[in-house]
Amino acid sequence: MRLKPMPLIAHVFRRGAVYTWHRRVPVSAGNATKASYIQVSLHTHDPAKACVIGAALHTTSERVFELMAASRLTAEQARTWLEHVVKAELDAIDNRRLAEHDDISGGGYKDNRLLDELAGHCFRLLASQGKERSI
Repeated sequence: MRLKPMPLIAHVFRRGAVYTWHRRVPVSAGNATKASYIQVSLHTHDPAKACVIGAALHTTSERVFELMAASRLTAEQARTWLEHVVKAELDAIDNRRLAEHDDISGGGYKDNRLLDELAGHCFRLLASQGKERSI
């Protein structure tokens, strides 16, 4: 018997070139008879982005299913909420990437690394010699 490998990202699948999040709605969430699913496009081709967004959706879906079980949220409202989470996570990822590459000359990553190394060296000097010592 051959076992299938576990997916790296729970409930995330690739449809064509784009990743999607697909999860069964639990019976406790108001799904009484038939199997129903919620599927949301992650709007990305990048597996790293899909991993981050998938984790956020998994966490949010637990709260969504609790509200559905309490009859305070419909399936369509749940899908809209999860789509909003996707947009918010994509914006957050893009903002982080822009912050990492804020240097116009294109050397932002290398410059930031050099500054981090210099700051580390300064802190090691302070720790070993104290702040009263002059250079």
